[in-house]
Amino acid sequence: MNQVIEERSRPVHHLQALYTVVVGIALTVALTELIDAKAEVPFRLSVLPYFLAYVVTLVPFYHGALRHLDATYVHDVASHPRSGALMADWSLLFCESCLLLAIALLVARPIPFSYALVGLFLFDTVWAFAAHLAFSPPGQPAERRWATINLVTSGLLILTMVYLHSLDVSAKPVDIYMWIVVLTVCVIRTIVDYAWCWSFYYPGGTNEEAA
Repeated sequence: MNQVIEERSRPVHHLQALYTVVVGIALTVALTELIDAKAEVPFRLSVLPYFLAYVVTLVPFYHGALRHLDATYVHDVASHPRSGALMADWSLLFCESCLLLAIALLVARPIPFSYALVGLFLFDTVWAFAAHLAFSPPGQPAERRWATINLVTSGLLILTMVYLHSLDVSAKPVDIYMWIVVLTVCVIRTIVDYAWCWSFYYPGGTNEEAA
């Protein structure tokens, strides 16, 4: 059994490594948008809340993608994924990592960043729903829960941004409202994600999640 797991894990780990490289570059790019070495304060205060929103989103996305690949294609020896499933699944996740890289370039631009974040959540909703139906083994509920979480998050961000854009910018601090909303929604999304899928992210506890 150990040999089977080892043989199945090699291609998965190779693909995970490439995914990790892209996410690492994305985080580096986001840091370069935040840091201003020439200023008295070495980081841009106006960028900080969006950077934090980005980081609290990137961490569970990265963590979840790697756990999904391990749980779906490595750890469950009894499962027999369809031919090409790993490549199709990973390709969608790799596209998502490239989207994370693109969003990192927008951290210093609040409105494009916010809309790109909505696009990320919607893309992940589609991937998670497809993964739940086509890739994940039976009884693995995390992907279905991610689809629900990200769809709700997208809706909240869209509604709040539409409302903020309707306000009179000369009379109200819309810029302040924007970063408060984006950061708060992203933090809550991550808290709900880890709370609802804790035993998937950190398996081996005494209580397993019900499907």
